[in-house]
Amino acid sequence: MLKRARRRDDAGMTLVEVIVGMTLLSVVGAVAVSFFIGTEAQANRVTEQSLVGATARTAVAQVTKLLQVADTPTASPGDATNRFVNMTATDVTFYANIAATNRSGTALRGAPTKVDIQLTNGTLFQYLYAPQGSIAPATYPTTATSKTALVSGVTNSTVFTYCSDATDPSSSCTVTTNAASVSLVQITLTVQGARGTNAQVVQSGVAITGAVS
Repeated sequence: MLKRARRRDDAGMTLVEVIVGMTLLSVVGAVAVSFFIGTEAQANRVTEQSLVGATARTAVAQVTKLLQVADTPTASPGDATNRFVNMTATDVTFYANIAATNRSGTALRGAPTKVDIQLTNGTLFQYLYAPQGSIAPATYPTTATSKTALVSGVTNSTVFTYCSDATDPSSSCTVTTNAASVSLVQITLTVQGARGTNAQVVQSGVAITGAVS
């Protein structure tokens, strides 16, 4: 009797038991793989969304930096009449005192750089036109000296809004088309993320003072 019981115990697993065990292991493995794949995909989406937001903020910061030193191309700094060449919802062209030598006072004033920030096919570009001549007023080439893509994937159609100095632009904006009356430019970028991630919206308001660098 004891020998028969011992033989049954030594017989090992049956085929059915092996199949059931393999099936359970397959299910557990599939669940684990699915979990890790989902976790990795979520981490990638978060990373991509962060990168999109960082790129949009960098682009807005660059445009803000240039607009903060927007000024006239004439020999007398601070004149608002000719500060802006073009003002649309997707394109702003102006002169900016990028060079540190653009000073007011009795000395001859250095010529500012002509800047064009333009949205084309969802990409915001920066075009810089170096003055032909070191002293203002100067002439400018028809072809940009440099071209830089600031950010792609822009989906909004109103990037620039121009506020009049007739109101307090910090609390409200009276939209103007008169270049000489612009006291603040509002910048809005809505940048679509990759792989269905949420769009990133970045905004900034830039006071236009005509200050020299």
